[in-house]
Amino acid sequence: MATATQPVHVAELRSIGERSTGTPSTESSEERGTIVDRFLQHAEKVHFTFDHGNGHSREYPGMQLAREAAGLASRFRELGVKPGDRVAVVVPTSEPLLRTIVAAWFCRAGIVVLPHRLGGARSTAGVEKLWRMLAKVEPTVVVGYGAVEDAVRPLLCAGQHYMAAETLQEVPSASLDSIAKPAVGDIAVLQFSSGSTQDPRAVIVRHGQLMANTISSGIGAGLNGDSIALWLPLYHDFGMLGAIYFPLAFGLSVSLMPTEAFIAAPVEWLRLIEKYQSTLTAIPPFALGIIAEAAASLPAGAINLSSLQYISLGSEPIFHNRVVRARAVLERQGLSARAFQPAYGMAEAVACAFRRSRPPIPTGCRPLIPRHAGHP
Repeated sequence: MATATQPVHVAELRSIGERSTGTPSTESSEERGTIVDRFLQHAEKVHFTFDHGNGHSREYPGMQLAREAAGLASRFRELGVKPGDRVAVVVPTSEPLLRTIVAAWFCRAGIVVLPHRLGGARSTAGVEKLWRMLAKVEPTVVVGYGAVEDAVRPLLCAGQHYMAAETLQEVPSASLDSIAKPAVGDIAVLQFSSGSTQDPRAVIVRHGQLMANTISSGIGAGLNGDSIALWLPLYHDFGMLGAIYFPLAFGLSVSLMPTEAFIAAPVEWLRLIEKYQSTLTAIPPFALGIIAEAAASLPAGAINLSSLQYISLGSEPIFHNRVVRARAVLERQGLSARAFQPAYGMAEAVACAFRRSRPPIPTGCRPLIPRHAGHP
């Protein structure tokens, strides 16, 4: 039997809906059940905002997400999606992405979020990588945007279907009575590993494991009515934890900026934090340099970052000089010196581990991770 630390095996996936895998051990009653259970308990508290930083934003309340996902789940079942099947989604950060994730869970299917940027017309590397990933997980349904369809359709076999994300708005909402709630032994996510040391592997994460890790990580992060701001891509587990797992499990509000919008205008992400009074965010350390350079010329007090209590740094080595420079720049905008906190996670360990109570990084100390350390 595959575990959270093993790559996916298709034969094992085919039989998951036909047998019980048992309940993973948990530390508290809060960690029992699934994220879907928690989401349904307090969907009215969950709220997503999509903001590109250009003055245009879209609201997506949790109850709307739940009902629209229930309708999409019915459509998935019409296409033959069964418990234990996989649904792949290849779209940018948007309502269709969130809707597809929850709809897959409402079918007791596993979700696979894949990179949507396939590269330019002269490059086939992105398309070939997508092909390899799809071949490993054999999804029953692939939801994609635009050019993804041309890349995916040649791969589809009998019993596999493609849905254009642009058409999801035509799928009517449905009652939550129509959903099939997943069991703790069902596969929740097939999370591809980073591929830093070998070709990315699809790691099996079951609902019980995901629930236990999310709750323990959230408690460690001190989540309590927080407002999250993120620009991380959701095909990375670092992004999924903050954008999907935490808000659904803890009933939180999330402001999401597409990764491309952040790269184009990092200061707009800081303004997003001010606009929504965000208290928590997560970024990879390489972005510290981008943020510091973009915000260095701002006059003191140009942006109010005083609401931001916790910046989780993870997914790559953390270097002291980057943290010190970014902290110096952002403290001029009201950021607390205690906000930067290290984190570590990997697909094979389900997701990430957090500790809000870590002390601030003092000026002049050694790097949190030595310069020769490898990528986690």
